[in-house]
Order: sequence, then structure tokens, then C-alpha cells
Amino acid sequence: GFATVSDSSLFGNILDARVGQSGWLSVNDSRNRIIVAISDRQQLLRPFPAADAAPLLERFANGHAGSDIGVDTQGREVLASASNIGDTGWFVMAALPTAEAFAPIRGIAQQLYAAASLLSLLVLPPAIWGTRRVALVRRDITGAMQAGLAELHSQVEETLSVSGALLAKTIGS
Repeated sequence: GFATVSDSSLFGNILDARVGQSGWLSVNDSRNRIIVAISDRQQLLRPFPAADAAPLLERFANGHAGSDIGVDTQGREVLASASNIGDTGWFVMAALPTAEAFAPIRGIAQQLYAAASLLSLLVLPPAIWGTRRVALVRRDITGAMQAGLAELHSQVEETLSVSGALLAKTIGS
């Protein structure tokens, strides 16, 4: 017996499956380098593109199982996951454009940036005010210390002058 690739009994709902809004599922033959079943029917039973044109597909065709980010056959950056189907030489791959896959994370990141900016605007004025107060207190303390040192210096000079005059008077007599 035989079955056509588009027969839903052969691949179930893979041909109609969607991953997210714009992603897809595919069943691929790595030995014969053919896309056996895929949501995008235009690529059905097409050979794999050249290895340098679709390095992500090539990695999965060489037995890599798991998830990775790369460029698909149409030049879009995608998040793809693949798993080998036993010893058949076939693998199943699910792919989703990264713009769609990471959209929720980008939204959360933007909300975090907005919250951090708002928090900075709330914290910055009190921090500046506190720093200014400390600087003013330090200025007053430094001024008082300099005035005290100046007074001490003048007293020491006066004492030395008087002592010098007394010494000169004692020696000169």
C-alpha cells in the first residue's frame, strides 16, 4: 500500500499545525535531505537548501536535538526545536520567529525600564538634597577648623616673636 504525504492519516494534523501565530512544524528526512511534511505546503517535499543557506536546518539534519536560534530558509531569525524520530533518519522540527517568541519578554523588559526610570526620578531628588546637606555641614566644619588653626597659628607666631625678642635681649646684654 501507499499513502500520499498530504494524507492526514499519515502525519495527523502536522500539515495544519501552527506554532504560535506564524511558526510551523515540519517532518524532515535527513538522509535524503527532503522536507517530508510541513505546515507551509509550498515547501512540501522540497530538498533542503544548501548548508550555508540554512545552517540551523543543517545542524538538526546532522543529528543535533534540542533548541537553538538561527535563520530559516526564508532568512527570518527563528527559535527552533528539533527531535530525532528513532533510527529513521527523520526529525521533527518546530520553529517560531524570534520576534513573536520573545515579544512577551520584550514587553516585560520595557515595563521594567519604565519602572526603573520612574524609581530613579523619585529617588534622585532626596539623594541630591541629602548630599547637599552633608556638603554644607562639611563646609561649615572645615571653615570652623580653618579659623581655629589660623588663630592657633597667630598665637604661636606671637609667642615666638616675644620669645625671640626676650632671647635677643638676654644674649645682647
